[in-house]
Amino acid sequence: LPAHYDLVVRCTKCKEIISSKTVYEGTSLKEDAQAAADAADKAIREAAAAEGDEAVAKAQAAVEAADAAVEAAKKALEAAKDDEKAEAQSIYDDALIRQLAALGIQKTAKAEAGEDFNNDPDLSDLRDLTFLQLSALYEAVDGNLYIKDTYDAYKAAYETFKKDAFADDLTLEGLRKMRLDVIKAYTALVLRDSIAAAQITGLEDVDYTGEAFTPAPVVKLGDKVLVKDQDYTVSYESNTNAGTATVTVEGINTYIDTAKGTFTIKKAAQKMKIKVKKQTVKLAKVSKKNQILSKKAVRVTKAVGKKTFKRIKGNKKITINKKTGRITVKKGIKKGTYKFKFKVTANGNKNFKKSTRKRTVKIVVK
Repeated sequence: LPAHYDLVVRCTKCKEIISSKTVYEGTSLKEDAQAAADAADKAIREAAAAEGDEAVAKAQAAVEAADAAVEAAKKALEAAKDDEKAEAQSIYDDALIRQLAALGIQKTAKAEAGEDFNNDPDLSDLRDLTFLQLSALYEAVDGNLYIKDTYDAYKAAYETFKKDAFADDLTLEGLRKMRLDVIKAYTALVLRDSIAAAQITGLEDVDYTGEAFTPAPVVKLGDKVLVKDQDYTVSYESNTNAGTATVTVEGINTYIDTAKGTFTIKKAAQKMKIKVKKQTVKLAKVSKKNQILSKKAVRVTKAVGKKTFKRIKGNKKITINKKTGRITVKKGIKKGTYKFKFKVTANGNKNFKKSTRKRTVKIVVK
C-alpha cells in the first residue's frame, strides 16, 4: 500500500471522535475538502438534533468539524490549477457558510443551556435567537451554487420555519423540530459541478461564407460527455467574419460556470472573374493619336478590395491603366495583330484573400 495516515477529528471538550478516515498520499486536496465537508455536515445535523448538555458538546464538535472543513477547502483552493479555481472557490465559499451554520447552532445550544443569559431563557428568547441564526445562514447561501432541487427543499424548510416560528401555539419541541428540518435541508444541499475545466472539441476551422457558423461542440468533463440543454447551453461570439470565433458553454441544472473553445474562420478565396474581348483599331486613327480601347476589352467582376492592373508581356506601344484597366494603343504602332498579356490583382479585405489573375487580350491594328 502507498504511504498513508489516519485523519481523526475529535471534540476537544468531550473527546468524542467526530470523524476519521485513512488518507493516502496522492489523494487530491479536493477530495480531502469534500470528505471534511461531509464530516462537518454530519456533525452539524447531530448538533441540531441534540438536547440538553449533549447539545453544547455536539455544537462544539460541529464548530471544530466546520473549522476543519474550511481549512481543507482553503488548501484545495490555494493548490488549484487555473481551470480548477472556480470549483475550488465554490467549495471554499460553501465551507465558510457551513462554519456559519455551526456557530449559529452553538450559540443556540448555549442559549438553551442558559450559558448566554443571566436567567434561564424563555421560549420567545430562543425563538428570536434561532430566527436570527437561521436567517443569517439563509442570506449567506447563494442558491445558484447548488442543484435546484436541493436548494428548493432548503428554501421551503426555511420559509416554513419563518412562517410558523411566531405562531401563538409554538412549543420548544416544535421550535427544535423546525430548526432541525432547516439544518437537515441545509446539509443536504449539493454543490453544482463546475464546468470550467471541461474539454471542448469538435470545433473545426472553416472558410468564410458570410453566414454565421454555429458548430456543435463536444463537451467532456472528466470521463463524462455532457448533454446540450440538459447540462449546458451554448453561445457564439465573432462567428461570422474571418478571425477567431469563440464558443461558450454555460453550465445549467447540476453544472455551473462556463468554459470556452475557439475555432478559426479563414479568409475565403475570391471569385473574381475577368472577361476579355478582341479589339480592332484603325491604323488611320492610331497614326494620328493614341487610342483608348473600349471598356469591354477588359471587364472585371466579383473582385474584392482595391484592384490594380499591370502589363506582363506585349508590344510596348500597348499599355494598361494601373487603376482603371483601360488599354491604350499608342500613336505610331504598326499594322498587325498583337497579344497583350496583363494581370489583375484584387487586394481582398478582412474576409477575402488577395487574388491575382492573368489574361491575354488580342488587339488587331488594320
